[in-house]
Amino acid sequence: MHNTALIRNLIVYAIVLPLAIVLGYQLTEPLGQGTFFVVGMLVLALAFPILLRWHHFMLVASWNVIAVMFFLPGAPHVWLPMAGLSLGITVLQRSVNRDMRLINEPRVTWSLILLAVTALVTAQLTGGIGLRSFGSEVYGGRRYVYLLGGILAYFALSMQKIPKEKAGLYIAAYCLGGVTGVFGDFFMMVSPAFEFLFWVFPPNMYTYMEGHVEFGTSRLAGMKAISMAGFLFMVSRYGVAGILSFQRPWRLVVLIGIIAVGMLGGFRSMLMIYALILGVQFYLEGLHRTKYVVAAGAFILISLLLVVAFSGRLPVMFQRTLSFLPIEVDPAVRLEAQGSVDWRLEIWRYMIPQIPDYFWLGKGYAITRSDFGFMFTQAGGGTNVENWDATVAGDYHNGPLSVLIDFGIWGAVAFVWFLIASFRALLANYRYGPEELKRFNTFLFAMFIARTIYFFTIFGGLHSDILHFAGYIGLSLALNGGVCRPAMATAPALSKVPEMVPIRTRPRLVHP
Repeated sequence: MHNTALIRNLIVYAIVLPLAIVLGYQLTEPLGQGTFFVVGMLVLALAFPILLRWHHFMLVASWNVIAVMFFLPGAPHVWLPMAGLSLGITVLQRSVNRDMRLINEPRVTWSLILLAVTALVTAQLTGGIGLRSFGSEVYGGRRYVYLLGGILAYFALSMQKIPKEKAGLYIAAYCLGGVTGVFGDFFMMVSPAFEFLFWVFPPNMYTYMEGHVEFGTSRLAGMKAISMAGFLFMVSRYGVAGILSFQRPWRLVVLIGIIAVGMLGGFRSMLMIYALILGVQFYLEGLHRTKYVVAAGAFILISLLLVVAFSGRLPVMFQRTLSFLPIEVDPAVRLEAQGSVDWRLEIWRYMIPQIPDYFWLGKGYAITRSDFGFMFTQAGGGTNVENWDATVAGDYHNGPLSVLIDFGIWGAVAFVWFLIASFRALLANYRYGPEELKRFNTFLFAMFIARTIYFFTIFGGLHSDILHFAGYIGLSLALNGGVCRPAMATAPALSKVPEMVPIRTRPRLVHP
């Protein structure tokens, strides 16, 4: 007994004392990246029991959180290391528990494997996966990391089943993560004593460049994020029918307020994606055959009349958000918005003729240091300097181009296969899923359809949008325990016919 206690104490000291020495040495430079890394790893080790129990929920909750791990090289978003941790814990739990069932949809799995292989082969043949944060001479590796990380996040999310009684909690955590984006809008307004908050929550690029914040005039990207979070939560929780309910008119008022908050960002695409989501959800709920058609039509008509009547008096960012409509807005706002459209069209006119050049082998994401410097010094290929930096960096503001140019025909085949396989799985869960999950299955299916239309027609980027698509299909599989099938009609069981038992006859007596 005494020897056992002595050995245990020696082991503890062998771990604790070296750790204390290393930690004390690192704290001599408290703001160094090495210190943050060591402390972060220590916190991770202490929190490991919590991760073992809650890693799946924490992954879902971090999916749309706008925060970064500033102490890690490259400052990745929170969801990226969380996806790796969750997937690793899931594999570890499965290795020690053979009875644990992992969810798998083969068609989605193989399409994502093909997409990952295509990305890795393209990277190998076009300059490698270079990360400037690691001192590489080749830049652009961050996009590879986010693309492959989105694929890994799908597996981490979809493999474990979410209990039905917790479905609402998981969906709410998934939707409301974007609320954290609001912190970045106030970078120029807070006291220097609180600037450490922006190590975790990145400042809004627009207000950071302007150097000030003015509501109604400055572009508040965080307001768009908080609006999207509230919008998705409302639609997932109540559906379009619940929002338009005559018995609870406050829901529609709250939704209008949420949309108005998002218009402070000045993003025209925000209203477009909202309209797509509501339209698809309206149809999937079957409301086009009910009295809600009249209510929706009246709401749209009144909204358009109000916009036309007061458009010229709205704040500048409101007018920019509405500038894609044929209404009266400030001429300066119209000119700036049209310049943005012309900029994108010029990029597309320059890049579309290059599709055949990258048909078999895509361009990839790699950027050499010379290319990085060249895009700031002169024009290339007939396009101006403002557009050249976007074309070199692969920022085409176009979904199909982000697939065809960067990964060629093989990337296009893999991505379209993934979309079709995901669509079929989401459709099956929408049709045949449990009744108590009907609202959530409808929401995820509507989001997938709306995001696909948005990707191909309005705006998209494969490395960033893969996380959205992976979230919709991953949540659907986790909620439903896989892909639901139609219930088999069973014929009523035939009554069992009793066996014929021979009647025992009384033996005949034979008289002598």
